[in-house]
Amino acid sequence: MLDDGLVDEVKNLLAEPNPLSKQAASAIGYAEIVDHLSGKTTLNDAIELIKKNTRKFAKQQRTWFKTFPGVHWLDIPPDETQDSVLNRARKL
Repeated sequence: MLDDGLVDEVKNLLAEPNPLSKQAASAIGYAEIVDHLSGKTTLNDAIELIKKNTRKFAKQQRTWFKTFPGVHWLDIPPDETQDSVLNRARKL
Protein backbone atom coordinates (compact mmCIF):
# COMPACT_ATOMS: atom_id res chain seq x y z
CA MET A 1 0.00 0.00 0.00
CA LEU A 2 2.65 2.46 1.00
CA ASP A 3 4.94 1.54 -1.88
CA ASP A 4 2.01 2.15 -4.22
CA GLY A 5 1.55 5.74 -3.00
CA LEU A 6 -0.90 5.58 -0.09
CA VAL A 7 0.49 8.70 1.59
CA ASP A 8 0.20 10.76 -1.60
CA GLU A 9 -3.27 9.37 -2.26
CA VAL A 10 -4.49 10.41 1.18
CA LYS A 11 -2.85 13.85 0.81
CA ASN A 12 -4.62 14.37 -2.51
CA LEU A 13 -7.96 13.18 -1.15
CA LEU A 14 -7.70 15.49 1.85
CA ALA A 15 -6.93 18.41 -0.48
CA GLU A 16 -10.15 17.86 -2.46
CA PRO A 17 -13.00 20.37 -2.00
CA ASN A 18 -15.03 17.50 -0.53
CA PRO A 19 -12.41 15.50 1.36
CA LEU A 20 -12.77 11.95 2.62
CA SER A 21 -16.06 11.07 4.26
CA LYS A 22 -15.96 10.14 7.93
CA GLN A 23 -16.39 6.47 7.03
CA ALA A 24 -13.68 6.51 4.37
CA ALA A 25 -11.28 8.36 6.68
CA SER A 26 -11.71 5.63 9.28
CA ALA A 27 -10.76 2.78 6.92
CA ILE A 28 -7.66 0.76 7.75
CA GLY A 29 -4.69 2.46 6.16
CA TYR A 30 -6.42 5.77 5.57
CA ALA A 31 -7.06 6.50 9.26
CA GLU A 32 -3.46 5.88 10.23
CA ILE A 33 -2.10 8.01 7.38
CA VAL A 34 -4.55 10.82 8.20
CA ASP A 35 -3.20 10.77 11.76
CA HIS A 36 0.36 10.85 10.42
CA LEU A 37 -0.36 13.76 8.09
CA SER A 38 -2.00 15.70 10.91
CA GLY A 39 1.11 15.21 13.06
CA LYS A 40 -0.45 12.81 15.56
CA THR A 41 1.91 9.94 14.71
CA THR A 42 5.14 9.32 12.87
CA LEU A 43 5.09 7.47 9.56
CA ASN A 44 6.75 4.45 11.19
CA ASP A 45 4.11 4.39 13.93
CA ALA A 46 1.37 4.70 11.30
CA ILE A 47 2.83 1.75 9.38
CA GLU A 48 2.92 -0.38 12.52
CA LEU A 49 -0.68 0.59 13.34
CA ILE A 50 -1.78 -0.36 9.82
CA LYS A 51 -0.19 -3.79 10.29
CA LYS A 52 -1.72 -4.22 13.74
CA ASN A 53 -5.19 -3.08 12.66
CA THR A 54 -5.08 -5.28 9.56
CA ARG A 55 -4.25 -8.35 11.68
CA LYS A 56 -7.03 -7.45 14.12
CA PHE A 57 -9.55 -7.04 11.30
CA ALA A 58 -8.50 -10.35 9.71
CA LYS A 59 -8.98 -12.11 13.05
CA GLN A 60 -12.45 -10.57 13.39
CA GLN A 61 -13.33 -11.78 9.91
CA ARG A 62 -12.13 -15.31 10.63
CA THR A 63 -14.13 -15.35 13.85
CA TRP A 64 -17.23 -14.12 12.02
CA PHE A 65 -16.82 -16.67 9.21
CA LYS A 66 -16.66 -19.46 11.80
CA THR A 67 -20.33 -18.80 12.53
CA PHE A 68 -21.22 -20.13 9.07
CA PRO A 69 -21.87 -23.88 9.03
CA GLY A 70 -20.15 -25.89 6.35
CA VAL A 71 -17.19 -23.57 5.79
CA HIS A 72 -13.95 -25.40 5.04
CA TRP A 73 -10.71 -23.52 5.67
CA LEU A 74 -7.70 -24.11 3.49
CA ASP A 75 -4.27 -23.38 4.85
CA ILE A 76 -2.33 -22.24 1.81
CA PRO A 77 1.45 -22.10 1.97
CA PRO A 78 3.03 -19.18 0.09
CA ASP A 79 4.65 -21.48 -2.48
CA GLU A 80 1.49 -23.43 -3.39
CA THR A 81 0.27 -22.90 -6.95
CA GLN A 82 -3.20 -21.64 -7.80
CA ASP A 83 -3.96 -24.91 -9.60
CA SER A 84 -3.05 -26.92 -6.52
CA VAL A 85 -5.29 -24.77 -4.31
CA LEU A 86 -8.13 -25.05 -6.81
CA ASN A 87 -7.76 -28.84 -6.96
CA ARG A 88 -7.82 -29.12 -3.16
CA ALA A 89 -10.87 -26.87 -2.95
CA ARG A 90 -12.72 -28.91 -5.58
CA LYS A 91 -12.11 -32.09 -3.58
CA LEU A 92 -13.96 -30.58 -0.63
